[in-house]
Amino acid sequence: MHKLEPPTFRKVSSYTYPSFSEKEFTTRHQRIREWMEGKDLDCLIVSGGGAAFDRCWSNIRYVTNYMGSMEIATYCVFPLEGEPVVASILVLPDRAARSVVEVRARNAIEVTVQKIKELSLSTGKIGIVEPDVLISIPMNHWECLRKEFPGADFEFVTEEFWKLRWVKTPEEIQVLQIAAHLSDIGTEAIAQAAEPGVSEGRLYGAYYDAIFSNGGEPGFPGIGSTSMLNPDASMCRVHPMERTLQKGDILLLELGPLYMGYEAQNQRSIALGPLPSDYQDMYSVALEAWSVVTEALQPGNTHEDIAKAGQIIKKAGFRWFSPLVHWMHGGCPRDGAYIGHPNPKLSQVPVTLVKDLCATVEVTVSNETLTKGVMLGDTFHITEKGPRRLQSYPESPEMLVL
Repeated sequence: MHKLEPPTFRKVSSYTYPSFSEKEFTTRHQRIREWMEGKDLDCLIVSGGGAAFDRCWSNIRYVTNYMGSMEIATYCVFPLEGEPVVASILVLPDRAARSVVEVRARNAIEVTVQKIKELSLSTGKIGIVEPDVLISIPMNHWECLRKEFPGADFEFVTEEFWKLRWVKTPEEIQVLQIAAHLSDIGTEAIAQAAEPGVSEGRLYGAYYDAIFSNGGEPGFPGIGSTSMLNPDASMCRVHPMERTLQKGDILLLELGPLYMGYEAQNQRSIALGPLPSDYQDMYSVALEAWSVVTEALQPGNTHEDIAKAGQIIKKAGFRWFSPLVHWMHGGCPRDGAYIGHPNPKLSQVPVTLVKDLCATVEVTVSNETLTKGVMLGDTFHITEKGPRRLQSYPESPEMLVL
């Protein structure tokens, strides 16, 4: 495959890391501060760490380009006025070289407290940006903040912060294109390794080798296999089983490699041999639903236009278990409203599409007992003329049959 050229690189000392341009970070910081002014926030505590396949570094990376390793909680104290600082428990020179702001090492919450006192914001209004809309900062860190700053007004602003990131800049779209290219490379590597007698573990090895060798981060690797004649799985797994592939198997893939913290997922079904009629029927339904969803990715359309695809699956007598569309702001699929999830409680936020959103279409079709199924999905850039598919392997959404 043709290798895409990465965006600008930032070099600090002897360490070279991929980074957005100085102009991009300046624009981001300005936009964040304008939003803070509108909410009367004096400061943000942006949190992140090594969870959810490194996706939970996303907001820290967005603001600072910093990324540690196994830390559960790292913070960026981002004031309305003054310089931001990263607070992380272990900072080595190569890690600090990533950051576009100051990095301080020690207990992360202690550094956070110290910085807030330096800013004279002990009684200020402080917004907290959690690493994910479904998880928060550690309880002992929250208790520490309340104890140290009893006069402060704390507000959790996670979902509002994510909304600042919905519409992508040209540099972000370029990085998402590279992430999609990595998912193509990973898919192709798995397809080339897949043959009867090969273990599931070998497929994971092929994926990791392909992603690391091409400058990416593995992110989320989901790979599963089952027999199409006696199936017992309708979705991928995130850890390999002690199972070897056999002729007549189907591989179910959901791959989300990262580039500079950005993820462009794809979902694929790969058959090791001809498709039985029941799998042909399921995949035909998946293709129809995929087409309806992608055609609906037009500026001005709403969640209702997209959700119609779920009825195609339902009317055909099958079920689905994932949102038809979720948003890839920068490495976390839960950072925006789910659209078309079979559980209506998870799809209650209205959405109107606009230019330069980037959405992942994820179509799953399975039987009622979830023992048999297919997967199909890609990430799209919504342009003035409609959706632009970022993946290119295979060239069409037809199932790969080896």
